[in-house]
Amino acid sequence: MNRRDQTIVSNEALVAHLVKNYTYDRERGVVVNRRLNRVVKGSVNSVGYMHTRIRLGAQFPTIRLHHMVWVLMYGRLPTQIDHINGDKTDNRQLGRRVGAFDKDVYAEIVKILSKLLVENGNSED
Repeated sequence: MNRRDQTIVSNEALVAHLVKNYTYDRERGVVVNRRLNRVVKGSVNSVGYMHTRIRLGAQFPTIRLHHMVWVLMYGRLPTQIDHINGDKTDNRQLGRRVGAFDKDVYAEIVKILSKLLVENGNSED
């Protein structure tokens, strides 16, 4: 979900809504709308993840499809999910795991800290 939508919808309400209205087809690796009996298609966002908007009362929060899958499999929102095969659009059960820490975030933190150390004359040369 994006930041704006997170402030509007509680995690508990979102999880309850997803479990009630959607199911996960493990064989095909797709989320299915129970009422319409249709596969939730979604689209690829700017960072490469599949996402969709869902109707939750009068609100339409955006959610990443792999987060929907996680909720439907485990009944709770994940803190972070790592796509093992590197394909951010792969939402099959075996294509995801809980990530300890995002490698890209870690690399960016190391880069920033290294720059700060050099700027402050604390490099380890």
